[in-house]
Amino acid sequence: EQEQPKRHHHHHHQQQRQQQQQHLDVLFEDEHIMIVNKPPGVAVHGGTGVAHNNTIAGLVAQDGIRLVHRLDKDCSGALMLAKTRVAARRLGAVLAEPTADGDSMRKVYWALVFRNSDALSADAQLD
Repeated sequence: EQEQPKRHHHHHHQQQRQQQQQHLDVLFEDEHIMIVNKPPGVAVHGGTGVAHNNTIAGLVAQDGIRLVHRLDKDCSGALMLAKTRVAARRLGAVLAEPTADGDSMRKVYWALVFRNSDALSADAQLD
């Protein structure tokens, strides 16, 4: 009779995790990897002043999903997660493997730059 509450308790946590994971914007998923669109302001992993539970790593850790690379908290972009140990090992090797130009994986960062209207009108007058 005491098994029942434990099972119910575990089931409740599992439902909570699934609900939290539904908040992840999944771009691609198969049995090996998951690629999520990480919004800015969300930490990938815990650190100073960041609780593990409030991170992407914290959301997926209980399901055996592993980080294979990171994005800074303020960056947005595609984040690859490995769903198995084998996938994590292979993705890690691919990310570290030099490409034809001697680099490892090529990373491209885009920055959006906004100018206020005063600067624009000043520039327009100079032109």
